[in-house]
Amino acid sequence: MFREDLYYRLNGIEINLPPLRKRADMLALIGHILENETDEALALAQRLNKLC
Repeated sequence: MFREDLYYRLNGIEINLPPLRKRADMLALIGHILENETDEALALAQRLNKLC
């Protein structure tokens, strides 16, 4: 359950981010990070499966 008081406090902070289509250079970085994290998560899952 999300705390309503926290949402109320965070709702006062505005963060303006341009859409990804205007930050094409970031897409390659985001893809690289997701690929690495996915590989690490898959390797961990395979190790855990071997233990079971």
